[in-house]
Amino acid sequence: MSAESLGYYRLMRKRQVLGLADVVVTNRFGVWGVSAGASSVLVFCILAISLTRSTELGNDPLSAALVSATGVVSSIGWWLSFMPPAAYTRWLRRQNASEVSHG
Repeated sequence: MSAESLGYYRLMRKRQVLGLADVVVTNRFGVWGVSAGASSVLVFCILAISLTRSTELGNDPLSAALVSATGVVSSIGWWLSFMPPAAYTRWLRRQNASEVSHG
């Protein structure tokens, strides 16, 4: 999921330069790809811990931190991809306008 989203992000960046894609939609592909990749890494770490330790998942500080981090990364990815706050979208549009005027 991460690789496909990041691939579309690169494609949308090219389209954005030509005026064929919206900066907010393009950003959503990037955010989704990065958060999916980070979540995958965290889940892999949780799996490795659960296979190598005899304690139950979440009973030690490391696995509890990884479970919490996975939830936070996933939540932020969902939030910015599907319900970005207006301030965030305004910031993206200002950044894009600044790049277009300078570049």
